[in-house]
Amino acid sequence: MNLENELKKNNSLMITLSSEEYKKVMSELNKELGKSLKKICYVSFSRPAGAIKEEFDSLKLSSEKYFILDTTSKMMGLKCDLPNVSYVSSPRALTELGLSLSKVMKSAEIKIIFFDSIGSALTYNDEVTAIRFLHSIAVKAKDSGKKLICIMVDGDLKKTLFRESVLFFDEVKNYAELEE
Repeated sequence: MNLENELKKNNSLMITLSSEEYKKVMSELNKELGKSLKKICYVSFSRPAGAIKEEFDSLKLSSEKYFILDTTSKMMGLKCDLPNVSYVSSPRALTELGLSLSKVMKSAEIKIIFFDSIGSALTYNDEVTAIRFLHSIAVKAKDSGKKLICIMVDGDLKKTLFRESVLFFDEVKNYAELEE
């Protein structure tokens, strides 16, 4: 996979993939990111931190390398006490998430911000709000020198969020292109 090369060339990268390959690709991307020496902020709109940490364990990845911003556990009424995790009240709470991300952007040790399926934000927010949020995060990441990776599943590719947000990224690639 060429993810590391893409991140050397680009500050921000959107990776598109099909919903059928989502689980496999996320495992591959996490393995690739896990090899990096850099600390990663993993932002999840669809899975609770416990499930993400279980995946890291199954992939034999050090979860200490990841700081997780979890937007689903509190909403689902799950226990919220894992280390290296910040819990946001819900995926609708973009202001709260933005404030948490601002703190992450100030951290010297975190170098990569990884959004697990940014399109999932549309389940909880209208498109205009989601676009504004993503634009704000892209600008903050660039200004703070962080690398930004966003996953977009094919079902979201026809939506305004995708069409508008591609303008915020240095590169948009289908996952298959990264495997070449």
